[in-house]
Amino acid sequence: SRGCALVRAIGRLARVDLSLQPRDPREEREIVDWFNAKFDPKSPGAVGATWYLVSARWWEQWCESTGSDRHSQRQDVPSIDNSGLVDHISLRMGLCHGVDFEVITEGAWKAVKAWYGGPGPPLPRQVIELDGRCELEMYPLRLHIHRTDDDGDILLLDRALEISRATPLCEVKSLACSLHGMSELQQLVVLYHRSSINIDWEEADESKTLHELEFMNNHQILLQKRKKPGALVLPASPSGAHSPGGRNHSGTIGLQNLGNTCYMNASLQCLLHTPLLPSYFNLEYLFDLNIEGTWGMIGKLAVAFAELLREVDAARMDGSGV
Repeated sequence: SRGCALVRAIGRLARVDLSLQPRDPREEREIVDWFNAKFDPKSPGAVGATWYLVSARWWEQWCESTGSDRHSQRQDVPSIDNSGLVDHISLRMGLCHGVDFEVITEGAWKAVKAWYGGPGPPLPRQVIELDGRCELEMYPLRLHIHRTDDDGDILLLDRALEISRATPLCEVKSLACSLHGMSELQQLVVLYHRSSINIDWEEADESKTLHELEFMNNHQILLQKRKKPGALVLPASPSGAHSPGGRNHSGTIGLQNLGNTCYMNASLQCLLHTPLLPSYFNLEYLFDLNIEGTWGMIGKLAVAFAELLREVDAARMDGSGV
């Protein structure tokens, strides 16, 4: 009856909200299946829907533990560990659905997280619409937010912001101002952007989305306060190759030599500073990976080079020289 169904639903919700482990594996499987839904990459759901990524290895262990009809004996399932899916704080490149990770609903994630805990980390992903097509955004953009001081000089300290490429630039500006404590001055702030340190700062239409503006991962944003309402002041150092103090920061991240690796390091530095190549390896290269070919490295070399680019960029942002 509808009354019994309502009671069962309330009971399931209570077990999740109160972190009460189900009585047996069969009941646990029923509760998670009730919350969960099958993920279809071609039809991920409505725009704004949230899914969670979970380690495929852990999910397989959980499925084996709860797939039995036994009511009393429960197999040991470890806490949730998604550390193998992330590199530093971002999702690793080159991951494969069904091999490296599974996609579950927000309700199913809350259930297993309440019962098993663990370091996670949580990996929520939202459905967005790009060019009239819905997709699960696996890799939100990571932007680096800079600001100037009252004299117009660019401060060395920057903030990182992870955000959807479907976000309008005006919303990005609001969030960026909050990160730098400039919310009250937002109406007096001019936003500039550039894709790399070798390109000049420029303004953009704030009504457009990051996707429409062709923003890429590690895109840079600069917030500058107007001298007075209506007055525009260009950044003190518009050239991307120099800092406000006049010092050249391009290419300051070195590679540690290991024996006779200096020639290899020199070649890598040339690749790292080749125009357009780092931008291509931020994300676009994933669409060109050949992981089914019988010749070559099956995409592994490209993925390794992309990870090196990210580590070099992270070192630069941390102020390291190597």
